[in-house]
Amino acid sequence: MKTRNDTPSVLLRADIAGFLMRALEGRWHRLAAELARNRRRCTEPGIHDLRVATRRLLAVLDLADAVLPGEVSPKCRRALRRYLKSFSPLRDCHVRILTLRGLTRRFTVGRPMLREAMMLEKDLVRKAGRAIVRFDIAAFEREISSIALSIASLEETSARTSAAATVLAGAAARKYLRVAARGRKLTAGDTKTIHSLRVAFKEYRYVMEALLPVFPGVGKSHLKAMNAFQDRMGEIQDIEVLIGAVGKFAVTRGGAFPASVLNLQRHLAQRRLALVGSFMKGADAVTQFWPHAASPVKSTSRPPSGNRV
Repeated sequence: MKTRNDTPSVLLRADIAGFLMRALEGRWHRLAAELARNRRRCTEPGIHDLRVATRRLLAVLDLADAVLPGEVSPKCRRALRRYLKSFSPLRDCHVRILTLRGLTRRFTVGRPMLREAMMLEKDLVRKAGRAIVRFDIAAFEREISSIALSIASLEETSARTSAAATVLAGAAARKYLRVAARGRKLTAGDTKTIHSLRVAFKEYRYVMEALLPVFPGVGKSHLKAMNAFQDRMGEIQDIEVLIGAVGKFAVTRGGAFPASVLNLQRHLAQRRLALVGSFMKGADAVTQFWPHAASPVKSTSRPPSGNRV
C-alpha cells in the first residue's frame, strides 16, 4: 500500500525534463514537417496528418503548462486550436466524399452529391493552403524554444523533478475525469453526447501517448485499444456529418431525386442506429482506460501482464 511517505523512486530516476524536451521538440518538428509537406501539395492524407501533428503538439503544450504555469503562452495554444478548427470543414467534406463513393451505385442522389462535394473540396483545399502558408513558423519556433529553456530548469533538483512528474500525472488524471464525466452523460438517443465524449477522449488519448515514460505500465497495446474506442465514436460522427449533408441537399436540390433521397436517408438512419447500438454496448470500456496499475510511483507489486480493455 502506498502512503504519503512513499518515495517516488521511479520518477526520481526518470529524466522528466529530458522527456518533456524531447516530446516538445519532436512534436514541433513533426508539425513543421507536415506544414512543409502541405505547402508543397495540400491533400486529404496530408491534412489528416497535419491535424494529428497539431493535436499532439497541443497535448505536450498542455503538459508543459501544467508543470510550468505561466511559461506557455495561452495565445500560442489558442492559435493552434483555431488553426486546427479551421480544417474541420475540409475534414467533413472528405468524409462525405469517401462515404458517397461507396453509395453512388445504390442511390441515384449519391452521384450529384458526390460531384457537389468534390467541387466544395477544391475550394476548401485552396482555403486550407492559404491558411498553411500564413502559418508563422518562425514565431512558433521562437515560442517553442522559450518553453524548452524553461523546461531545462527542471533539472536543478531531484525533488523538483519528482514534483514535476506528479503534476504530469495529475494533468492526465484531470483529462480522464473530464472523459469520465462525459461518459456518464451518454445517451443512445442523443449522438451529441457521444461526440462530446469523443472530443474529450481524443485529448486524453494524446496526453497519455505523450506520457508513456511517466506511466511505464502503459504500453502500445493500451494506446491501440484507446484509438479503436475513439474510432468507433468517429464512425458515428461521420454518419452524422453525411446525414446533415443529405438533409441540406434535400432542401436545395432534393426535388429532382425524391425517392433516392428518402432511401438514402433511411439507409443512413439505419446505419447510425446500428453503430450507436454497438457502441453503447461497449461504452462502459471507457472506465477502464485510466491506468490504475500504472501509478507513477514505486510499487512492490508486479506490473500487469497485459493492458486489457
